[in-house]
Amino acid sequence: FMPAIFLRTFAVIFLAEMGDKSQLLMAALTAEYRLRDIFAGTFAAIAVLCGLAVSLGALLGELLPMTLISLVAGGAFLFFAWSGIGGGEEDGKIRRGKAFPAIFGTYFLAELGDKTQLATLALSAENSRAMPAVFLGATVALFASGLLGVGVGVLLGRHLPERLFHAGSFVIFAACGVVKLLGGMERLMPTAWAVAAVSAILMIFVLLCALTVRRRGRAHDTAGEQPVSVQRQ
Repeated sequence: FMPAIFLRTFAVIFLAEMGDKSQLLMAALTAEYRLRDIFAGTFAAIAVLCGLAVSLGALLGELLPMTLISLVAGGAFLFFAWSGIGGGEEDGKIRRGKAFPAIFGTYFLAELGDKTQLATLALSAENSRAMPAVFLGATVALFASGLLGVGVGVLLGRHLPERLFHAGSFVIFAACGVVKLLGGMERLMPTAWAVAAVSAILMIFVLLCALTVRRRGRAHDTAGEQPVSVQRQ
């Protein structure tokens, strides 16, 4: 009974997660963080998400303010996209130092209220006497699908130029941010107004990114200049 529910949950969640944004995010994270940090952060987030879905059951959708979650997630993804612009070795050290909360938050916000969590919620409601099997099946499925995303990211990182790989990571984070913001805005206002608001936010974001690239480019040029000492004869 329990193994059958585990396998059923694994199959449903794994197939539902194929090609989802979280796999793209996992691939993008490999451009910024070490693999062990990615594994630790995502596994912790997956365990919490599946625990919420299984324990709260059908009450989860009513208890979570999905509009606020979408807006916060959208802002967080745009922030991650911006923070990775022109990152050098020093920035990489800072990101590694704060890897776990950043990765945990990224994956948690991406999957919170997503179709896979709702599927886990439904499966737990149908199999209330086998919640441990549902929890384990969903957790293993999400982590396995995430591993595929990490594998893609590692392969791309080895075969693509570093600048192009980081550019792809930037696009993925920015796209996820726009989608989340649009989803949140549409719950607050008509679609046309939501599109206009997100477009304005996107324009500000692009301007901020352009200024950041320019500022970091100047800082890099300044750091590369060698001081010339003048000695009197």
